[in-house]
Amino acid sequence: MTVFNDGPSVTGDTGIGAEFETPLINFQNSACSLINTFAAKRMTVQSRSGTNFVLSVDTGSTELGAGKLNPEYILDDASIKVGDGSAAAASAAATDSMID
Repeated sequence: MTVFNDGPSVTGDTGIGAEFETPLINFQNSACSLINTFAAKRMTVQSRSGTNFVLSVDTGSTELGAGKLNPEYILDDASIKVGDGSAAAASAAATDSMID
């Protein structure tokens, strides 16, 4: 028998996560192949991470093409619990990271 844990977090508490992505900002490298572009998806950008957040890259909702990625801040739904203030703290830290 296979058990599928469809719970919101590893502890079973209600978690919340979010992705903040914009098509208005792009990372571009004309020397990057399409294969390497897709391999870069979800990788952390310049060690930009902190408690419950990470800056990574995505190929966007539509294929942008070789060497083009959108940045996205991801709030960790496995660690952030509803109502404990950790989403606000992670959002503030991600904002500080973006401004820095």
